[in-house]
Amino acid sequence: MKRSEAELVLRAIDEGLRSVLGESATEALYRHFEKRTGLKKEELLKKPGALEAFDCFLKGLFNAGYKVLEKAVLSSLYKRLGLPTSSLSEVATLLSQRSQAQILPTRRSADACEGAQKSARSSG
Repeated sequence: MKRSEAELVLRAIDEGLRSVLGESATEALYRHFEKRTGLKKEELLKKPGALEAFDCFLKGLFNAGYKVLEKAVLSSLYKRLGLPTSSLSEVATLLSQRSQAQILPTRRSADACEGAQKSARSSG
């Protein structure tokens, strides 16, 4: 994935979260994610499994409220990149196909979330 495209994806994720949570809560969310995983926001598309770890983190933290966040992020991604998708895992699959590198596996489970967090922490 080109640097400019990765920056657009990160901005879209950030914009979607901020539209629902606001500035302070979004910054607190990123700090909490970094504390739990050792990964910074800027690393979400740089390290294999990091985006999946963030997706799992959001699901675990917000439970049913996750869908509201996902919808806002997907809307922002569509506006910025024209990606017509119905889930963050689908976005990751499309991005993965573009870059010829695995960014986010489509398998969804608690084990996948835990494995993604460990993998993202150890790579780099």
